Amino acid sequence: MPRDDKPESSSDRGPRRSSGERTGRPARPFVKGSRPPRPAGAGDRRERPERRDRPARSFDRDRPPRRDSSDRPARPARSFDRDRPARPRRDDGPDTRSTAQQKSDDVKRRTGGRKYGKDPYPPAKHTRERWQDDGSTRKSSSGPRNSSKRASRHEDDDDRIMTVSIKNVEAGDANKIKEQLGATADRAIERLARALHAFEAHRYSEARKLSMPLLSQLSGIAIVHEVAGLSMYRLGRWQDAADQLEIARGLKPAEVVNHPVLADCYRALRRYEKVTELWESMKLMSPAAGLLAEGRIVAAGALADQGELQSAVRMMTHGTSDPHKVQEHHLREWYVLADLYDRAGDVASARRLFVKIQSSEPKFADVADRLNTLGE
Repeated sequence: MPRDDKPESSSDRGPRRSSGERTGRPARPFVKGSRPPRPAGAGDRRERPERRDRPARSFDRDRPPRRDSSDRPARPARSFDRDRPARPRRDDGPDTRSTAQQKSDDVKRRTGGRKYGKDPYPPAKHTRERWQDDGSTRKSSSGPRNSSKRASRHEDDDDRIMTVSIKNVEAGDANKIKEQLGATADRAIERLARALHAFEAHRYSEARKLSMPLLSQLSGIAIVHEVAGLSMYRLGRWQDAADQLEIARGLKPAEVVNHPVLADCYRALRRYEKVTELWESMKLMSPAAGLLAEGRIVAAGALADQGELQSAVRMMTHGTSDPHKVQEHHLREWYVLADLYDRAGDVASARRLFVKIQSSEPKFADVADRLNTLGE
């Protein structure tokens, strides 16, 4: 008979019975802690079969039966000391150990292995030594008075040098300083002398610092601007050096002693028209041969900087005969001309001049290296 699939409602099922009606006991509310504890071993509502009585599963049929713990032999107590014998090797296969490994295992079995922490040669402890300079070990010949004599001698040398430096200040310049400063003129003269001495000793930074305050105190004195400008030139401050040397040039227009330096400042600033102007002014004054050679070197270098190598070579070949006595400015001119020949591609002429310089002064500049570079 076909069954009606319509789900029955709660009204069709009839009234629900309480738990008391199902078990035959009166229903009572549950209070926490009122139920007595279940005795151990009390089973569930249905008795479960024992684990051993359960039929073997399909994947357990090929597995050997588990051995009961009571059948296992008693395991000896383990020892963790170093003298523990090595674990015996299983005899279920061939021994694949090498001869060295077998000997090593035998030694470990007899000696218990390496005893760490018992190295007969402990590591060395490094210590840092401190050195102290106690001075020279040479005995003093004059005793404790030697230092005082040396100090007084040093002061005497300074006084002597200062006296020489003050003498370098010309009387006309000293008189101009006295006219401008009056009572404080002596201090200014001493400062100028110190600046001159520092410049002569190649302490150009010190000379510049000493001369800078004098520029604002004094006016119309060319030597002050010359010391400041020449010191700045040595320090590579081209524009500042040119400014000061131009002031000195305006105060002494008949002198051309600083023209090569001023022209070199303009060459560094790439103001080549000023270099040409100064070179033409020098030629008109007919200065000494050494000074004229310096001006010619700067002017030729300015032409070479502009790519006019042939014009620079013609400027430097002003004479064909060798001098009776070779001087410093001759070597400098020959070197510059040889370098111009090398830059122009005339290697033979460059080598000839470098050999000429080497025959006169073997250690002049880097002539030996230039000759090695040019080759035979």
